[in-house]
Amino acid sequence: MANFAIQLQLRLLDRPVIDQAGLTDRYDFTLNRKPDEFQFPGATTAQRAAAVLTGADTLPDPFTPFQAQLGLKLNNTKAPADVLGINNVSKPSEN
Repeated sequence: MANFAIQLQLRLLDRPVIDQAGLTDRYDFTLNRKPDEFQFPGATTAQRAAAVLTGADTLPDPFTPFQAQLGLKLNNTKAPADVLGINNVSKPSEN
């Protein structure tokens, strides 16, 4: 589930995702959901639009399937998370 949370953060959500499910086993599943315009970062605008339109009629929005298909609930909450802080950046000196 930790890897799933990382992929959600990288590919679907615009905020950090923290795994609080407590599940440690590996799972194999297919999540059927409507693609959105941010899902294909390497695609052209026309390709992204075509992908969104292709799934628009038959699939649910991106967030409903998590609970309906997987039994997982996405909560918007505050939680501690590891972050990397950079205090100073400078060009390297010549050797």
